[in-house]
Amino acid sequence: MDSTNAWLLEQASVPIRYNLLRMSGDPAAEDLVSVLLAHPEVQYWLSQLDLRQQQGRAGDIHGSHDYRLENIYGKLSQLGIHQGMPTLDERSGVYRQRLAEQVAAPREEKLSFGKMYSYYDGELIPAMCLALAGYLDPAVLSVAESCLHRLAAFASQGRFDIYVDGSRYPGVKKEWQPWLIDPALYADGQIRLPTVHDIFLFSAVQPLWQDVHHQEQLSAVVDWLFDPRCQSIPLRYGYFYIPGGSYVAKAVCWKLPFPRSVQAGSRVDSGFLLAVYLLSHFPASYRHPAFLDALSHLDTFSIGQGKYRFSREYLLEKKDGYWVFGSHMGMGEPRLKTDSLTLESSYWMELIQQNIEKVHHAASSF
Repeated sequence: MDSTNAWLLEQASVPIRYNLLRMSGDPAAEDLVSVLLAHPEVQYWLSQLDLRQQQGRAGDIHGSHDYRLENIYGKLSQLGIHQGMPTLDERSGVYRQRLAEQVAAPREEKLSFGKMYSYYDGELIPAMCLALAGYLDPAVLSVAESCLHRLAAFASQGRFDIYVDGSRYPGVKKEWQPWLIDPALYADGQIRLPTVHDIFLFSAVQPLWQDVHHQEQLSAVVDWLFDPRCQSIPLRYGYFYIPGGSYVAKAVCWKLPFPRSVQAGSRVDSGFLLAVYLLSHFPASYRHPAFLDALSHLDTFSIGQGKYRFSREYLLEKKDGYWVFGSHMGMGEPRLKTDSLTLESSYWMELIQQNIEKVHHAASSF
């Protein structure tokens, strides 16, 4: 055990200690489960999961509110709550069943925003949530395989001209016209642009995808995200055009808020840190200068002895913010605690460094 890990296990609150012990396969992790489940942060997010069921918020999947499914599962998984814990298993059954039914359900032939959301909010985001928590059910894997196949096929084209002349499409606001996404990229209701939710889903499933075929597909998607031409594409991608409803154009999804080069000493936000952690799962990331620059940037916050201290904005924790964009980076450390910033910073860097070691080990085995 390295000195940083030992220090974190000695000084940190239970979510960090539990996660580190579990990741190392230490049976002592089991001794902390009851304390972890009683932790105020864990209790808050479990209560959000209960509240959405009590209030019948089945459709509140995607959004910034704390009661949205994507934020609840993202945060609970981050804190260490996972498949196999009865506390989560009992609450997750309804979502696992709902996803299985959704994947098997027939779709309307005609393209509509409802059809698009049936794939995005109805399949992709719930699959991401469940996968992050360790539920690799057949329905979850089916969604992941479908997304990877579709996105890799698109990325392999090397296409970045994703827009059409919006002035030729009736009802599109003038200010949206330059950003109207080519309808061919979602003609069947399934979006062919890599979204931030796709990448999180892939990160959770990729341990099962160690064969050459899957790795090549993942590499194609990651390489597309790192291509400099991708940087001119807005974070929200643009607007989807589907006439016949109450509105004809709508923004639906986001790309990953990274990669971009950063200079040493420059400031970024917690979404950047989370994106670096996310991309550190994929071998293809390590061949791109922007990713290596990002690692170097984070390393400027080293305070020696394997410890790090980021600026507070790198570890944002706020109510009603998107987990996928780094609005819930806290690990349950009391923010008034003297070493809380150093503990959480060092923990996130420990996760990234563990991913780096795994990727390098896997590469050396080929």
